[in-house]
Amino acid sequence: MKPQATGLWLGRTSNGKTSDVPSLYVGKTREESRASCGACPLLKRNAPDKKARCYSQHGTPAIAHAQMVKTARAQPERYSFERAMDDRRASANMARFGAIGDPAGIPQATLEPQITTVKALGMRAVGYTSQYDEPHGQWLRGVFMASAKSEEEADRLVSEGWRATVVVEPGFTPRYTAGGNWMILCPAMAAARKGRKLTCNGCMKKGKLCDGSQDGPIVAFPDHGPQSRKGLTRTRIEAPTRVKAIAQFKDVHTDRIAIGIKMSKLRPTSWLVSSVAA
Repeated sequence: MKPQATGLWLGRTSNGKTSDVPSLYVGKTREESRASCGACPLLKRNAPDKKARCYSQHGTPAIAHAQMVKTARAQPERYSFERAMDDRRASANMARFGAIGDPAGIPQATLEPQITTVKALGMRAVGYTSQYDEPHGQWLRGVFMASAKSEEEADRLVSEGWRATVVVEPGFTPRYTAGGNWMILCPAMAAARKGRKLTCNGCMKKGKLCDGSQDGPIVAFPDHGPQSRKGLTRTRIEAPTRVKAIAQFKDVHTDRIAIGIKMSKLRPTSWLVSSVAA
């Protein structure tokens, strides 16, 4: 596949995990974004069991991207790289190359100058690619992280000079791989386990863990895609007769959060609340 995707940039975001950092949405159309991912097995179309496992292409980022695509038809300058760099917060320690889609789907001639600019502005260029075995993805070795499909593949990629990430089981704890490589839990997810808050941007202020141009361990991410929610159990609790129904949505154009609160009367009944199975 010859890289031919372009992208839409936001200088400000309200992503709770990454924090307020410039972010690239790969693809000026939804079709272009999905095509950038190639044969990634997390996509429903590529999975043997046809189950959707990608948190972005099959989750809320896809909804945000679809709205951006629609707006960009009339206002293409709104999502330019240059505007994103001008709009960024001074506290941004990184730029995210891939809020959705695979950055390897964008031609090197387009992407490389953006990476250079981000670094010149004092930020780290953070991105992940599953196209590490494809000819067009080779130039990203030593630039972005490789999203390995298994622990064994992560070991192989490290031996080939890549920094690697891999999806692991929910109860993962840091350990050595079979190939002798140290593998740690994403610090933001590790902090969440202890009831603390750490964002990707905060992590980058302290270190360089997900900067693919720097040495470091394999980074493990517990599965957080759509299918990971299927392992939930239900617990019955009593609901009050009046509750606040809070609808929250994101305006991707201005990156503001709008909250609508509506008081609703409910009949005395029981709610089913999901909790992670032990």
